[in-house]
Amino acid sequence: FLKDKGDGFYRTGNLAAAINAYTAALEADPGFVRAYANRAACHLQMQNAEGCVEDCTKALALAAEQDEDEAAREGGAVPRPKLLARRGRA
Repeated sequence: FLKDKGDGFYRTGNLAAAINAYTAALEADPGFVRAYANRAACHLQMQNAEGCVEDCTKALALAAEQDEDEAAREGGAVPRPKLLARRGRA
């Protein structure tokens, strides 16, 4: 639910609200890889390199630990190349 709200805010360009929604989603589920990945995208667009790198690094670490069942519950595996590219751009 909170990730979906964040996605809606992201689509409308309200990046600060999107970050808040993804942060709330992570407070409810600290292992929510997609919330880290999406929050990293917000940080990148807001030119917050440190926040982007931190979230990409956390998402990559969690994704490496995730099994296929967990990834399926989250809507599929997080695209690791995309996370690496975001982290590199930051």
